[in-house]
Order: sequence, then C-alpha cells, then structure tokens
Amino acid sequence: MAALTLNKVGKSFGEFMTTCRIEAMARVFILALIILFGIQVESKADSKEEMTEIVQTSSGPIIGMIKDRVRTFLGIPYAVPPVGFLRWKPPVASAMWVKTRQTVNFSPSCPQPRTESLKRMVRGIDEMDEDCLYLNVWALTRKENELLPVMFWIHGGGFYSGSSSEPNYDGHYLARHKKVVLVSANYRLGGFGFLAHPALSAESPNGSSGNYGLMDLILALKWLRNNIRTFGGDPNNITIFGQSAGGVSVCALMVSPLAKGLFHRAIAQSGGLPSRIRYRNRVLRGLESMESLGKQLQERLGLQDESDPLKKMRARSWQEVLQASVPSSKTAGGGTLNHFSVDGHVIPEYPLKVFREGRQVNIPFMAGTTADEGLIFAYTTRMNLENLDRFLRVRYGKKTQNILNFFKVTDDQSARRAYADIIGTIGFVRQAKQHAQMMSSIQSDTYLYQFSRVTEEGRKRNIGSFHAYELPYIFHVKPPWTTFDDDDWHLSDKVAGYWTRFAKTGNPNGSGNVEWPAYKPETDEYMILDLPLRSGQHLSKEVIKFFNNL
Repeated sequence: MAALTLNKVGKSFGEFMTTCRIEAMARVFILALIILFGIQVESKADSKEEMTEIVQTSSGPIIGMIKDRVRTFLGIPYAVPPVGFLRWKPPVASAMWVKTRQTVNFSPSCPQPRTESLKRMVRGIDEMDEDCLYLNVWALTRKENELLPVMFWIHGGGFYSGSSSEPNYDGHYLARHKKVVLVSANYRLGGFGFLAHPALSAESPNGSSGNYGLMDLILALKWLRNNIRTFGGDPNNITIFGQSAGGVSVCALMVSPLAKGLFHRAIAQSGGLPSRIRYRNRVLRGLESMESLGKQLQERLGLQDESDPLKKMRARSWQEVLQASVPSSKTAGGGTLNHFSVDGHVIPEYPLKVFREGRQVNIPFMAGTTADEGLIFAYTTRMNLENLDRFLRVRYGKKTQNILNFFKVTDDQSARRAYADIIGTIGFVRQAKQHAQMMSSIQSDTYLYQFSRVTEEGRKRNIGSFHAYELPYIFHVKPPWTTFDDDDWHLSDKVAGYWTRFAKTGNPNGSGNVEWPAYKPETDEYMILDLPLRSGQHLSKEVIKFFNNL
C-alpha cells in the first residue's frame, strides 16, 4: 500500500475545526454527550457497599468504598490546587495529610462552559472549581503479591469540556471482570490548561508556557508510578487510553520527553496528532503564535495596559477567566485556549514530524475510529446541498464539482451523507491509519480497528455509529439513550476483552477470540468491531486515495 501522506487539501479534522464556528463545535459536543451521558448509568449489581481498608498513599492515608469485590476510591488529590499564584504553573504534587481522607465522591469538574445542557452531560458539572486535579481508582480486593495491569483513562471533550466523573467511564466492570486496575483523572481545560503568554514564558525556568493540562496528566502518571502498587496495580505495566481529545493526549504523551517511561502501551480512540498545531512564540502556516493568543485573552480581561498582567490575571476569579477564554472561531481546533502547543519543553518539536521519523516512544499501539464519526457533525451543522457546496468551495475551490460527482451528491440528504464521509474519513480514519502505519514501522504490536456496531434502536433513528459510540461497549455500561440487547452485551464483553488483553500483554488476542491481525501497510488489515467480529482490509481506501490525489 502506498504511504499515506498529508497533502494541502483536507489535511485533518483539526484543520477543519480551525475554520468552524464555535457555536457549531459546542452543538456537536453537547449533542454527543447528552445522547451518551444524559442520565446516570444503570448498575446491574445490587450489593451493599462497605468501607475499604485504609490505603496509605505517598501523600497520606485514604479510605474508599467496596462493592462486589471492587474497591472504589474517588477524588484522590494528585496535585496542589492550581489556584492563585499556581494558576498557569506546572502542577505541584499534592501536599501531605495525616488524617485518613474519605475518597467516596468525585471531585468537582475543572472549569468549563456551563449550560443547562452541559450540566446534564457530566455528573458533577454543577460542581465546577479550579481546585479539580483529582483522580479515581477502581481495583479488585487485593491478593498478596498479585499485581494487575493498570489502565489510565483520559477523557475527551475538545480540551475545553469533560470530566473523569462521566458515567460512561465507570471502571467497575473492567476491574471486576477483566482484572485490571482502572484509573481516571481530571486535567485543566481551556484557558486554564493551555494558555501561553510571553510573561508566563519569561517567569518559567524552562522559558516556555502552555500545555498545563498535558503536564497534569504527566503528574497523574507519576502518581501512578509511586502509588499504584498499594492498590494492587503493576507500575511497570500501565496503558494510557483516551477518546477524541483523550486520544490526542495519548499521542502527545508519546512524543513528550517528560512522559518517557511512565506508560508502556497506548490506545488512541478517534483522536491523534493534528496536522496543524500552533507554536508557542512564532507564526507557522498562517497560524498565530500561542503567546499572541494569550495576549488576546489578557485584552479580553481588560488588562491590556498592565505592566504586570500576570498578577492581575491570577487575581481574577476563575469564572471571569472562563468567560474570557471560551473558545472562539479564531482559536477553535488549534488555539492556545483549547489545545496543546509546540512549546519547546513539554512538546519540544512538531509531533507529527516525530512520528514520521519514528522517534516517538516505541510501545504497543492501538488506534481506530467509529464507522460514522462524521455523521453527528453533519446533523449538528444542519448540512444541506447549499452548505456543502459552500464548505467545499472554501477548501477545494475549482475541485468542488469533482468531489460532488465522486460522492454522487444530488440533494440535501446525499449532501449530508457526503459531508459525514468527508469529515469522518479524512478527519478521523485517515489519521488513524496514518498513525498505525507510522507506528508499525517501529513496533510490530500495532493494531487498527473500526467500531461499526449500531443498536437496533440506533438503526431506527438513523444515527449510525457516531463519534464516541464505542465508549459504553468498552466500559460495559448501559447507555441511557438506547436499549442494549444480549448481542450488545456480548459484543461489549468481547471489546472490553480486546482492550484489557492488549493492556496485559501488548496484544489484544487470546482466550479463543476472533484473531485481530497486527497492522502492516502491505496488507492494510484492521479489526471490525461488530457482530460477527471479523477482520477487514483497505479501510476507506477509495475515499482516502481520491483525496490524496485531488
């Protein structure tokens, strides 16, 4: 198979989002998350909860809850609250405490846009606070000398929304039935997590700023290295996995020297390295520098004439900073307010270049997408024939008619389908295949998948296997928007099995399941996660070839 390349057209979903209105972005995430997370997940178990034994961490003793042999510890602080002088600073490991701390409730979510819709999305969204750097652990009751694989989950949400408390991320099933230790963590979002500014770079001993949210995840991984053994987890077998922005974070951690040695396997779900990200202090490919965008936040706070802006910016309430830093059409998809950047320290150089040259961390790797990634974007942008024509002409100019002919676009319905195919294939599938190809050049345990299952009710509603559709199957929780039948629960068990076997050994195969072939560019094989489970070849080959040659 010819090498997948990024050309000047349709480079990535990240490029597309750079030109989108933020109102459309918000509708996308709101709809997707309301559908998935609108009400609390039902629990199959009805066992009585009791308190666990006291567990001694590096910061102090904690106690959690136990149910069905699974110990749950919620809201464990892994960092000092990043408030006041510590706002826009690298995270500092949590202070010590002496009295046993009860960890039975999720922490507040990190500050993010707050609407009635968002409050229905994320459990605990009405409890937002800048003091939000906490993590959660699900672990079996410990057997002496038994250490289990650890899976570290990174939530999505476009880097400006989301929380580790979302119901679909419940780790009970994976801990109890798949025998892994599941950990999830909050990280700073939006203007709190990714702001760069010349004054911040000047005060930093590393001469850089931004990427605080990514540094939060690195500190959480260091907490695992130092503490997870006391929960029965193996600090030498940690898998990082995440979806959407979480998948982007996974790939970013793979190129950060600060994260080296902190994890041993990686799964990127519907997210990878964008083809265009901003640099901290220089313009590249027409994108303003991150520090320039940081100065714009200073101006929106009314502090443009201050000689010492940081002092007053840090004195503002988090609510004021949040209001000023909500992503706009100018910063969406690659801006300092809701994305990581090339800062010379956390991310020293262009991440895609590192992957292309095979200098990323060499570990077993899995990547994939859902079958209808772009469908929800087509609906939420109210795509029709007129809008599609406008969208294509801005990006492809005189080649627009070639694209319309290729997708056989004749009316609003076919326009919506074509738009979904373009966004899904070029923004997600091509990216996942490219990552698999680059990883396979250095790592034989590289695997590609596409999740294509749709429930019976989903088929009736014609929603397809949209962005984030796979999450309830991985965590084995009932999505509140539909009914899982026996086949869905069966598939969920199989998918969770693939994920956890990969975490245990670096290979998803075993236990007599359908063989998942390792990815090789010459065979271009991937796993189809649907019933029946099966392998396929040449995922979206014709569409990718068409756009690569356009």
